[in-house]
Amino acid sequence: MDFGKYFFLQLPILRNRKIPVIIGIIIIFIVIIDLLMTRQILPYTDDMETLMFILTVFIGYGVGSWLLLGYITQVSKEIRSKSRIINIMHWTVIIIQFSLFLILLSMLFNNNGNRFLSPLVFAISSVTGSIVLGLIT
Repeated sequence: MDFGKYFFLQLPILRNRKIPVIIGIIIIFIVIIDLLMTRQILPYTDDMETLMFILTVFIGYGVGSWLLLGYITQVSKEIRSKSRIINIMHWTVIIIQFSLFLILLSMLFNNNGNRFLSPLVFAISSVTGSIVLGLIT
């Protein structure tokens, strides 16, 4: 059973290569602005912090990652059918990406748990990124 077929709904928009590239550029732009603000190169007020966090959560981890992972699911179907490790990596990344999205959503709507959840997000993303890079090399 190809769960990805149902999870990403085979959106026609994902068959066009330009859309994932544009979404990737938007995510990269948001990350660059986030980094410049945290390094105090750009003004960093409470309102801007909230706005950038909301944009990062909803575009970077929500809609953007859903569309990009949907495109990757379609493009990598043949490779994943031949390689078990690539298939496991693919589904692990999807599960972790949406787990991080849920954790960040809970941080957005519940300010009480930020002392524990913020380091948890950093730890999960750093460890997962290191493992994926190690497997790829």
